[in-house]
Amino acid sequence: MRAVVEQQERCIPAWHLLSLLLTSRQEWDTAFNVTLAVFSLLEEQDLALLGISGREGLLELKITQMAIVEVVEGPEAAVNLADELVGLYN
Repeated sequence: MRAVVEQQERCIPAWHLLSLLLTSRQEWDTAFNVTLAVFSLLEEQDLALLGISGREGLLELKITQMAIVEVVEGPEAAVNLADELVGLYN
């Protein structure tokens, strides 16, 4: 189990970069779907096994996801994701 989580942890920066590149091309929906895919791949128990770099990567990805939501749906929708962001700090 730990090996799978470590593999996923190493991929988080690449997925984040992909989502950023998609936003630079204004492909908002695809970028948002990339962020959703990463979070759906990681289950709750996986989050507990992540190291510092993995957690930092997820925080960065969640902030990017919030920025995408702000552009597409407006600031109120982005603020609604703040609880999820704070939950990643635990």
